[in-house]
Amino acid sequence: MEISQKEIRKKAITNGLVLGLVLLVITKILPAYSIAYSKSFWVIILLPIIFMCVVVPLIAAYFSFHLRKQLGGYWLFRQATTGIFLMFFTAYIISTTGNYAFGKFVAPGIDEKMKKSLITGTTEMMENQGMDQEQIDNKIAEIENQFATGQEISAGGIIRGIAFAIIIVFVAALIFAAIFKKDPPLFTSHTEEQPQ
Repeated sequence: MEISQKEIRKKAITNGLVLGLVLLVITKILPAYSIAYSKSFWVIILLPIIFMCVVVPLIAAYFSFHLRKQLGGYWLFRQATTGIFLMFFTAYIISTTGNYAFGKFVAPGIDEKMKKSLITGTTEMMENQGMDQEQIDNKIAEIENQFATGQEISAGGIIRGIAFAIIIVFVAALIFAAIFKKDPPLFTSHTEEQPQ
């Protein structure tokens, strides 16, 4: 069975929309609230790492497998790369747009709460380690500078970000395509029941 490029694109974009919404919830909304209201330094540091390094790849693997299954269970490397790239890029667009809208309209003060929580957790951790106040103040200034830099949006920064994202998404699509490609069998065996 030959899979058309149109069918691959349609199903990949549909799956990308769902994946984007799932990633938005898992990588922005849940961690934002968890971090914003946490006082533990380890929750603030480890939660995003766990989500990005464990949860996101597992979800991406599930959606890649699901896409292959929707397309008949078999696809060549090129078809897998095309489908997975479109799915991941669509998910990136949805997740990024949703992330912006969430921070701007739904919970406009969440970034400030995250910053305060991070400063509080970092300060407590550094005080427990016996560091002097000057080192703590330098670290707080560094955190505030990082948050301030993240708020600045320029056209050049957006273009660079999108170009970088396309490269990352393509590399990820190549890796996932290599894992999830499944060539159709060369020969099919038709076992017909013999009348008795």
